[in-house]
Amino acid sequence: MHCWPELERFGKTVDLPGWAQPLFLYDSASDGSTIESDYYPVILIHGLGDEADSWRHLFPLLAQTHRVIAPDLPGFGRSAATGGMTISRHADALQALLRKTGKAILVGNSLGGAIAELVSFRDSALVASLILIDGGLPTRGKLTLSLLASLIPGVAERGYRAWRKEGADAYGSLAPYYAELENLGEKDREFLRVRVQDRVASEGQCRAYCSSFRSYLRTALFAQGKFARRLSRSRVPLLVIWGDTDRIIPIASRASLLALRPDATAETISRCGHLPQQEKPGETHAAIERFLASSGR
Repeated sequence: MHCWPELERFGKTVDLPGWAQPLFLYDSASDGSTIESDYYPVILIHGLGDEADSWRHLFPLLAQTHRVIAPDLPGFGRSAATGGMTISRHADALQALLRKTGKAILVGNSLGGAIAELVSFRDSALVASLILIDGGLPTRGKLTLSLLASLIPGVAERGYRAWRKEGADAYGSLAPYYAELENLGEKDREFLRVRVQDRVASEGQCRAYCSSFRSYLRTALFAQGKFARRLSRSRVPLLVIWGDTDRIIPIASRASLLALRPDATAETISRCGHLPQQEKPGETHAAIERFLASSGR
């Protein structure tokens, strides 16, 4: 799986203490040109069925002031994994990464938001700030029969493999994640077209996607109360960013998060879907910078 060209020089595979498999990540310190900074590093955690390249436009903006690290979660992109992946196992890998980096700012999109929350619940001393982008738990979503059916082993896998029949259909499956997919630049669209075809062709990513999806759905169904209690007790500074036209997790869903943390900062990105870091990186970066300036970097 190829890298976004402007990020390629930052890519590397690392061994982590207490984690069996090497992890691929982009690290702004990799090429030796990182700025000297007293600020905490920023770790960017992608969502389900995505990779570190999701942050291709936000990464260089944040790297102007911080060391920035964007991993491929285990089983996704260029990171290998053994066995089924769960939110808990993804959090284990992130905690192993934090043992190398020290205290950091966690930024999670979609599923990555729930993973970032879990890491902060387990060891808040290692999390300087928590930034959720169109994700996290608890959130309210519509429960459908197809979602419930996907809990049955093999059902999600059949749906995933079906995308291999037609590359154009696989690319079209990305449309709901954006306010307007075709408004992205031509370079972005071609990159995503190749990327989604590589993704659906991979059995390893199929296993990671489906097991992670089932874990997320089970957590959303049966453990939202636990997340809610732990979030309400958390004192880690919290920023919640949402695209106002998100069709995957609608913006109304974030009310559950904000009700639990009245001290949280909320930012809305206009004319934007589920992936603000791709559609509106400048606005997303500005929202993050405002928050970090007020809460400590």
